[in-house]
Amino acid sequence: MSVRSVSQSGQSVRSVSQSASQPVSQSASQFSGQSDQSVMSVRSVSQSDQSVSQPASQSASQSDQSVMSIRYPTMDMDLEDEECAVSSTQKFLVQQHITTSKHQANKQLNSKQRQLFLTQPTTSNVRSEFNIDLCRSLISADIPLYKLKNKVFREFLEKYTQHTIPDESTLRKTYAPSIYDETIQKIRDEIKDSSIWVSIDETPDKEGGLVGNVVIGLLSEQYSERILLHCDVLEKCNNKTIVKLFNEAMGILWPKGIMYDNVLFFISDAAPYMVKAGQALSVVYPKLTHFTCVAHAFHRVAEVVRDNFLK
Repeated sequence: MSVRSVSQSGQSVRSVSQSASQPVSQSASQFSGQSDQSVMSVRSVSQSDQSVSQPASQSASQSDQSVMSIRYPTMDMDLEDEECAVSSTQKFLVQQHITTSKHQANKQLNSKQRQLFLTQPTTSNVRSEFNIDLCRSLISADIPLYKLKNKVFREFLEKYTQHTIPDESTLRKTYAPSIYDETIQKIRDEIKDSSIWVSIDETPDKEGGLVGNVVIGLLSEQYSERILLHCDVLEKCNNKTIVKLFNEAMGILWPKGIMYDNVLFFISDAAPYMVKAGQALSVVYPKLTHFTCVAHAFHRVAEVVRDNFLK
């Protein structure tokens, strides 16, 4: 009887263990199934996010391309003066834009259309000995270069010289500067380190502006010709502009360093601003003596007499 009770109790223990294991296994399987479903749902959500992000990125890229295509010059439309709007907040957009074929084509186009200054050498400006001699002759004879626009004059020159006559702008831009440099160098070679006198006077041009003229000459026992060294348009006619004009002329004559002790005389009219300019220049040029023109003084006396004795 005791053996049977023991075996029955063992069977009851087995049934209890089986009944306990079955719900645990069922709950585990249910949990695993739910976790698989949640993973699948997460995957589906990520796929949906990717599907949503792809059209968004495509639309964004299309919008960027549309923005770039709005202002960027295309080869078909030939919009040479248009510019491309590139966002500067993101570096890779700028780098990506630089590598595009449109940017490279526009860069080459702008480099070809760059404007050249008059002082820049060009391969098309082939210097001709005839042209430079013609320009030198016209300037020496005080013939304005625009006279070459005269049809009869051009035909006369072409007939008897057997050369193509250049346009006046060609002579003015290409050949006149070199002739100016040659003339200034001749003046420097003549003056060197000799003592000089300087005279300044202004005159109105046809447009009503004031042009200051600087004339110099050698101080020597022999007679020396007067030399027109410098001309410049004056904004105002006062002592400051006269002093500036004086110093610019001396800088042209001695580019390596102004010889202040070699400027001995300054001759001008007796206008008050000229007197003040002479006083200011005497401080910088220690040996300078300012003389006012006697003829100008007589002219002013004559004006006073005429005003007081009208009849």
